[in-house]
Amino acid sequence: NEALQLSPSKKTILFVDDNSDLRNFIKDSLASEYNIYLGVDGRHGLEIVSSKKIDLIISDHMMPHLNGPGFLKKLKANA
Repeated sequence: NEALQLSPSKKTILFVDDNSDLRNFIKDSLASEYNIYLGVDGRHGLEIVSSKKIDLIISDHMMPHLNGPGFLKKLKANA
């Protein structure tokens, strides 16, 4: 998911959650001050991290395919 209106002066947040309503709420709430990428699960979050510069990651704990702890473990292994 591409960030809306990327601005080099803004920090970039990746928000990973399988709940589309919550993803949209976060995007609508933070997009004026941050670049926002949205991931639908841990696997999607890893795809985004592999190709984008991310300053902060916020992740749900329980998600399909790759949950929050699994996502974190893979992030640390690739750091």
